[in-house]
Amino acid sequence: MVNDQHTKVGIAKSSFASRRKVYVDNFDNEVEFIPIAIVPLKQLVEAERLVLSAIHQKYTKVGRAREWFNTSERQEIVEIIGATLAKSGIKYERIS
Repeated sequence: MVNDQHTKVGIAKSSFASRRKVYVDNFDNEVEFIPIAIVPLKQLVEAERLVLSAIHQKYTKVGRAREWFNTSERQEIVEIIGATLAKSGIKYERIS
């Protein structure tokens, strides 16, 4: 079971708008959707792997999916994502 004290980190393969709609539908509008960075599609899976690994070093996972973390510290998650992408050498555009 997950709640507002947990944070999900994931990727949007087609668009942020379509991914947001899925989250909003799944969680009955009780979701805060925050796009963070635009990564080239061919590097998206690698970026996700690196980011999830970096977040997992600080926060435990919760729920069945590997993208849910036991934290409501969303600003810190945003900072971990930015630092991880910057260190990775993957070209990205930060949007939040």
